[in-house]
Amino acid sequence: LGYCLGVKETFEYEKLVNQFWWPRLRKKYPVPDVSRRASWTRDEKNAYLLHNIPKVSPEIIKQYPSHGHINLVSSVQGKGWGRLLLKTVEEKLNIAGSSGIHLILNSTNLNALAFYKVMGYETIFENTTDIGVGKSF
Repeated sequence: LGYCLGVKETFEYEKLVNQFWWPRLRKKYPVPDVSRRASWTRDEKNAYLLHNIPKVSPEIIKQYPSHGHINLVSSVQGKGWGRLLLKTVEEKLNIAGSSGIHLILNSTNLNALAFYKVMGYETIFENTTDIGVGKSF
């Protein structure tokens, strides 16, 4: 029905995935034709992202060194599962010595933004496609 995960050290994570994970996926999923961008499928959009991974600024990572991802199917949203999962990840990261976490969401996902605000997150950046939220421990 969904997942929630956290990575304690974003810099270390990025180094490892750039070395071991992204190269294999980039070979398997080539960059889609940018001239057809308006008609890309979801898979083509994801393939494009594999080759153009958004980077969070070092200043943000310094303040919020961990990062997280959460995704729940709509049928379980609003029933407390997201709160429980995210709280668990936050607690585990805090126990492991992290001083904060950041997450990135689509700028059109205002329900998620409201959820993060209730969970104590602050907006740390916004652009045309993404919103970053962070929380210190």
